[in-house]
Amino acid sequence: MRFGVPMAIVMVGLLLMAWVFNLVRQGRLYVGYGVLVVLAIAGGTTGLVLAPLRHRVDYAFGALFSTVVIAAFLSTMAIVALIYVLTQLTIISNRVAELTQQLAILEARRGEPPPGPGQTR
Repeated sequence: MRFGVPMAIVMVGLLLMAWVFNLVRQGRLYVGYGVLVVLAIAGGTTGLVLAPLRHRVDYAFGALFSTVVIAAFLSTMAIVALIYVLTQLTIISNRVAELTQQLAILEARRGEPPPGPGQTR
């Protein structure tokens, strides 16, 4: 394998990590999710770049297609989808937390105790 392919894989991995760090910094992705995604990116990138591991995968799957190309494409798509889903989940969770705080403030101003479990208004 030429020098350019591993470098391209590492660059894509670094760009994805930068995107995740930016999402965490903006509060659009939980830190815990960010850590999981960064670990997945690092593991996938390492697995794609290390030649002995790639050769074992080639041998195991019969080398019908270049596993490097297939694995790089599938890993990238899976990571992008995962980041998108976790970003949306984080946005929804932040909205729920904000609405809960606003509801508690409104109820405190009215002097009404919040309803207990199983009670309705």
